[in-house]
Amino acid sequence: MPQTEVKGYIDEATHAAITDISRSSKRPVEEIVGEAVADYAARHARYRRGLKDIEEGRFCTEEEMDAFFDDWIKNG
Repeated sequence: MPQTEVKGYIDEATHAAITDISRSSKRPVEEIVGEAVADYAARHARYRRGLKDIEEGRFCTEEEMDAFFDDWIKNG
């Protein structure tokens, strides 16, 4: 299956899920998508900062690095 076809299925499924959430929560789709995008951007920024800390040697121990990744996995 071509990648563009897969992306199309994912886009359709995502749109359907957001529409269902919007209907059940009585919130506008734009508000739900805006929150999701902001949340993703914040999680990505935390992850990038953590990687930069690792590259620059700010974590002193393996336990500190493990704690960072455990927290990032749990909390995004």
